[in-house]
Amino acid sequence: MAKKNMFNGIDTTQGPPWLCNVGLPSDGSVNGDRELEVFGDFMSPTVNEVAAKHAMRAVVQRYVRQYVSGDATVKLVGAAACNIDSYSNETEMVIELQETKDELDVLRIVEHLCTDECQIECELDEDKAVLTMKEPEEQVTVKLSCATYNSSKRRAANVIRRHLQRNRHAAKVLRIIRAIVNQMKLISRIGLSYEAVDVMVLAFLGHSWQGEDLLWVLRNFFYFYSNFEFDKYSVSLTPEGPRFPPKVHSTQLSVVDPADGEANLTPTTILGPITATFKYVLLSIAKWDTSAPLSRGKSLLFNLLAHKDLWPRYMKLRGIPMQPTPVPATKPAVAAKPAPEVDPALPAAAGHCDA
Repeated sequence: MAKKNMFNGIDTTQGPPWLCNVGLPSDGSVNGDRELEVFGDFMSPTVNEVAAKHAMRAVVQRYVRQYVSGDATVKLVGAAACNIDSYSNETEMVIELQETKDELDVLRIVEHLCTDECQIECELDEDKAVLTMKEPEEQVTVKLSCATYNSSKRRAANVIRRHLQRNRHAAKVLRIIRAIVNQMKLISRIGLSYEAVDVMVLAFLGHSWQGEDLLWVLRNFFYFYSNFEFDKYSVSLTPEGPRFPPKVHSTQLSVVDPADGEANLTPTTILGPITATFKYVLLSIAKWDTSAPLSRGKSLLFNLLAHKDLWPRYMKLRGIPMQPTPVPATKPAVAAKPAPEVDPALPAAAGHCDA
């Protein structure tokens, strides 16, 4: 039987995988700012993973230019284009065409060529017009779409990049907060999008940045939005207006799409779980930061984040092979007992005995 605190032969009680990866203790002696730095590096894509993304982009662009349009381009968009993605994020790419073509036809061509010639696993979602591609060696997942030149996704990425260039620490801060929000299940369960998180973080940094202390930024980001008047204001990065204009959408949470300055990035997001989670993070920082009196002998993020699903990442970074999953032993089948023979001379059971 596998031990409860073991994963692939590793004792998971020794500390969180991001600290174990660099040989730091998890007894609370590592301050929060240092742990955030280590966590951000741990969640970053490796050089090989980044190279795999660019290699897939080059393959798709070669096929599209050969079989669809000679002036087509394939662009990284979203987090990968801004170098703020985590290793687990799906990489977004968009095929940009000078002329309008049927998006599904273009994606079907790419699907056919990548599957047959490159052995890349592909799955086309025709309802969303998105082709999912999985690179086999580095296990990089790409979401490919198609649009006309200067797509909205590329415009949004350009806005994010411009804001990141204003502060050399902003990209690191954004990657860390993205990863924390994801580990707190706000992305998968509540429906808060990464794009909305990007806008919220950069709007906050432009409004409140002080110094270079990552823990200060983390604490004050969650404090700011825990007390933000979402019923009165939106969050925006549009260059012409304020970061927090009077509310422009009727939904609970209003985060303006930087691509067009109008659309809402959070049309169906429920606000309650978000503010509750942000307040929980604040309480956790106050309770478990090493400068606090009740650090309880464990690091800040070790106490804050569930991290069982991060151990495979640790193993990949350390070059530790996964052990085969043991097949549980099955008990030999027990032969059924034969039914007792009945003497035909005896009367059938009547359900009672005569005296």
